[in-house]
Amino acid sequence: MAGYALTGITREHAMFFPYGSGRNGKGTFMNALTAILGEYARTAPVETFMASAMERHPTDLAGLFGARLVVANE
Repeated sequence: MAGYALTGITREHAMFFPYGSGRNGKGTFMNALTAILGEYARTAPVETFMASAMERHPTDLAGLFGARLVVANE
């Protein structure tokens, strides 16, 4: 996951789901990777990626343009 984000190569599209019961370093890892990537990393509300009965405002996705890593916490 870190390699995909750091290189910026877009031949493949990937979505990763770090999973665990808690206190196992998921947040620490994501915070470190976000800090390393700087302006190439974005944080998005999880609702951006969830189905909804109402249409989402297009600026939700437009704000992710140019991001190499997008993090959404549940």
